[in-house]
Amino acid sequence: MSLNISLYDSEQGLMSMNWNRNPFGLCTWAETNYNYRTESVLPDDQNLWYVVNHWNYDKSKDVDRQLFLEVVLRYALVLAELEQGYFFFTEAGLKQFIWPCIGVTAMLDVRAANPPYVTVGHKDDKHRMIGIPMGQFADPCFGLSDTHRPNAHTLEHYKEWFAELIRFAIALQNLTYEFYCRN
Repeated sequence: MSLNISLYDSEQGLMSMNWNRNPFGLCTWAETNYNYRTESVLPDDQNLWYVVNHWNYDKSKDVDRQLFLEVVLRYALVLAELEQGYFFFTEAGLKQFIWPCIGVTAMLDVRAANPPYVTVGHKDDKHRMIGIPMGQFADPCFGLSDTHRPNAHTLEHYKEWFAELIRFAIALQNLTYEFYCRN
């Protein structure tokens, strides 16, 4: 499943974006890295997921353009400073996205003195997440990078992808453009 957002000038498409809704998607990546870096979680109506998902289908015409921009820029300030990015996984996410590829990497060596991952939440917390450095996902097994897109798993790629969202949020401020979101 993916999310698609678009801007139109009358009937002409001007700009559109889409991304997967999984641990490798742009919104999930931005939110989890923001939360990890700031050690906080924004209220539901102030987080990135809300502004890129809330005004979908028939509600698209009611998009709060200023809030959309404010939230995107709030995340941008933190994400621009990232020197190390992570993909974060719940236990279920690890089973779905990591275990099938575990043979190609030693990313979850729990015996390592300095494990190559970070944890968020407590050991027994049902919302505990493990953040694995993005550089660990170069193998095509993960479905991110391959011979045609060798850097799709990198922090630089995700920062560029987020820069597209920033350009989108700025363009959305033009009141003559129509916004449309579909899941």
